[in-house]
Amino acid sequence: MRSRLLRICGYGLGVVSLLIATQGHLRAGLSAAVPAPEIDGASISAGLGVLAAAVLILRSRRRAK
Repeated sequence: MRSRLLRICGYGLGVVSLLIATQGHLRAGLSAAVPAPEIDGASISAGLGVLAAAVLILRSRRRAK
């Protein structure tokens, strides 16, 4: 019974998240266009840092098993 309840709650959470996601896209067409931010050197280096951290975390988890 508990697994059935968890399955129902998971399904409900998925449906709610889909509704929220589609409402955001519907509303985005009505609003004014927002200019995209520029990509500069700081954002590129920050992105590379996050990518390197993710690789190190994944490698450490793979070796631990």
